[in-house]
Amino acid sequence: MSKELIFYYDLHEYYLREEGKYDLYLPCFSEIVRPLDDFSQVQPETLKRRGQEGTDVHDTIKMWLDGTLDESTLAEGNEIALELLWKWQENEGNTIGKLVEWEKPVYHEKLLYATTPDLVFDEAIVDIKTRSYNKHKDPLQLEAQIRCFPEFPPKKGWILFLDIENRKYVFQRAYYKQAWNMFRKLLDKWRHDREVETLIKNWKNS
Repeated sequence: MSKELIFYYDLHEYYLREEGKYDLYLPCFSEIVRPLDDFSQVQPETLKRRGQEGTDVHDTIKMWLDGTLDESTLAEGNEIALELLWKWQENEGNTIGKLVEWEKPVYHEKLLYATTPDLVFDEAIVDIKTRSYNKHKDPLQLEAQIRCFPEFPPKKGWILFLDIENRKYVFQRAYYKQAWNMFRKLLDKWRHDREVETLIKNWKNS
């Protein structure tokens, strides 16, 4: 029986649809690794602005790759991001194989989580960031995405940091030996917490 991954972009929610069954909610990466986040030293408005800037850059790159971008309407920051992407592509983008897909939601068939890799190449997955490398989260993210592609040899994970302010890019491997084990622990925690929340809700309503 066929299964279909449904992604609601505005809600950033993933569901697995199977004929004759209810849609199954799949957690996304950001939900699973939320215990690693600490934004206590960041003002809420700053956090919101940075998040929107990152979203705008990703949307711009996707439209460019889709061939639907009107470059005459670009804000300066997005224009710089595209220039950095072109520079990276010219210098290093051809070292990791052919680009085969971008911004396409995928899921892990056994562990039932979902994610949307930015750029998927023959030999690698590249995640585009508008902030510097995060050694605690980025290796987990790339490992979680790589595991959704059951290939051998496995793809390698890379972070492409588009430093718009300084008009430069940084391209580096996102790898840590224990990343998969840590991600699995966090996924187990997410499922346990969700189970407990359901038990409490049912208990209160009984």
